[in-house]
Amino acid sequence: MQGVEHDAARLEASLAILAALGRRAASASICPSEAARACSAEHWRGWLAAVRAAALELEARGVLRVTQRGRTVEGRRARGPVRYVRGPAWRHLVPSEEERS
Repeated sequence: MQGVEHDAARLEASLAILAALGRRAASASICPSEAARACSAEHWRGWLAAVRAAALELEARGVLRVTQRGRTVEGRRARGPVRYVRGPAWRHLVPSEEERS
């Protein structure tokens, strides 16, 4: 993917990550494949690169943390299975029930 197509895929992947994390408890995690499957149930493996790129951007903004075996790792350096959890800036992106009232 290149150019506009790449940007559109990364945006769709970002939205899928945020939606999946938003449906979970604040301390819960998601697998990158869950976000990829939300983008395309049939061709989800092809979406994994866009999901990883989107997650790295969200990680840089503090919106999510990348974890392995429950420990925070740097997403760019992670090798093997990872999970995504809400980061410290999540609350600035998605206000809590109390903040919305």
